[in-house]
Amino acid sequence: MMDPIGFSLENFDALGTWRTNDSGFRIDPSGTMFDGARLNGPASLRQAVLAHSDLFLETIGGNLLAYGMGRVLEPSDMPTVRAVVKEAARNNNRFLSPGSGGGEERTISNETSGRKCTSGDRRCCRRTKKPPRKGGCRQYGRPQEE
Repeated sequence: MMDPIGFSLENFDALGTWRTNDSGFRIDPSGTMFDGARLNGPASLRQAVLAHSDLFLETIGGNLLAYGMGRVLEPSDMPTVRAVVKEAARNNNRFLSPGSGGGEERTISNETSGRKCTSGDRRCCRRTKKPPRKGGCRQYGRPQEE
């Protein structure tokens, strides 16, 4: 899936300068997307992304939330991802609307997964096997259970 997207942007070098040749060879930016859409440069890539903006927003929104929380999303997180995407769709496919003052703060509770924060000895984080930092567990970001 990544190859057609990369090929369509191949005319840009590492600094973002447009080029038609690379080391004396003509660049071929063509490719085919999963739905059969033909790509031959940035303009056609834009059209392909716009044709599937719902999938694009869900992927980007999910990845942003996972990055922000510092963990992999779980199925229980998907209603929040869909709510964020739905809000973005109402704001012309923008995650923050202009004039919103930074947007509404949305948090996915780490407790939605139903997992306990600590390991068997209840003094360390299950993932890192290290004592939690002062104030909470570094895996789930909530106060350490005693």
